[in-house]
Amino acid sequence: MRSTCLRLAMLLAVFTACYAVTQSDRLRGMSQSHTVVSGSMAAAILGPHYRQECAECRFTLICGADTTDVRQNVVCPNCGESQSWKADILPQRGDAAWIDTNAPMRRWHVFAYHNDNGETGVKRLIGMPGEQITFNEGDVFANGNRLQKTASQFRHVRQLIHDDRFQPSSANAPQRWRAVPVSTTQWQRTSNGWSFAAAESGDKSVLRYHHFLAYESPLSSDTPQVIQDDCPYNANISRSLNTVDDVAVEADVTLAKETCLIWRFATRSGDVIVRVQGSGHLRLQHGSQHRSWVIYPGRGAKNLLVGICDRQAIWQWGEASGTMELRWRNERHASVTPVEVAASGGKARLTNLRLWRDVYYFRPAYLQRQQMLSRGSWFVLGDNVPVSVDGRHQQGGVRGKRFLGEVNIWPRESGPSN
Repeated sequence: MRSTCLRLAMLLAVFTACYAVTQSDRLRGMSQSHTVVSGSMAAAILGPHYRQECAECRFTLICGADTTDVRQNVVCPNCGESQSWKADILPQRGDAAWIDTNAPMRRWHVFAYHNDNGETGVKRLIGMPGEQITFNEGDVFANGNRLQKTASQFRHVRQLIHDDRFQPSSANAPQRWRAVPVSTTQWQRTSNGWSFAAAESGDKSVLRYHHFLAYESPLSSDTPQVIQDDCPYNANISRSLNTVDDVAVEADVTLAKETCLIWRFATRSGDVIVRVQGSGHLRLQHGSQHRSWVIYPGRGAKNLLVGICDRQAIWQWGEASGTMELRWRNERHASVTPVEVAASGGKARLTNLRLWRDVYYFRPAYLQRQQMLSRGSWFVLGDNVPVSVDGRHQQGGVRGKRFLGEVNIWPRESGPSN
């Protein structure tokens, strides 16, 4: 009995020592906090910036300190209200970050590295050694193949188009999400979103998004526009904008068992339909293409992300996710009402409703058409494509020995403050 106890004690001591060594190695792989000094990764990672609450809808305006003239008015990207910066406004510090030197090199993750000037750059890893990188219609290609993101990876790079939680106080302001037809709608606005209750008549009603160019203040309720790659962070930069195809809706969804939500994305390649059933099924359809999954509805609200990204339909319901490749054909114009949702049977509730877009990657005309990466070199891009100086400007990529590690950002609310 005593020998057994001694053996157990020795095993426990060895395990504790190994765990301590592992944790020590892990901690040594994490450098001290760094402060981000560039806006090239906005809006995922912020550099020095100005921050102010919109007087009309209370949305937080965030604009880069190096691209903003506080003597000029700023337009809220969420409601379109033009307003002046506060007279005593001061720039906030960039995000606080720490670097994990033990992290493996992974595509779509953010890494720190030393650039040619010896400065520390923070960019997203896109291209792997030996790949040939090109751009077309907002997407990145490696060796001629479009690089595609999962729903989880899309969450890391997404750019906000509209947040329904922040409604303008003026009754005359145009509503982006509208229930139609108004006379028989089964959708009703609530304090934090929308609710649906099936009517006995069975008439179909939908909740439809209308897009407006927020920088054209004041907004006009009569002239919705297609979604473009506007970057509100770059407040005072003028440039040509590109039409965006890749958009996704996110909401916390509560469904009755007998209810079915039907999302429709009006793309230039035809409608993409996503059916989410409270009974536990999700189905994607695009023309003759279709694919189905079994999901677990559970009780209470669950976070749902559905949309179009990199010529595929993506979805994430709680922890479950999936994709379906689309047979893409640019056969019609982009829609000014790109997203709508209908419902049938029972009851449903949508809260924290937001519309996102993918980063629109492009190559300025003065740069080379392609980048060929040598062995041991990697290609990096900034999320704030219009202003980022990154792999597009550096032939041959970044050598592996220059990388410092993966960048992790402290939460802006609970971590080191700005």
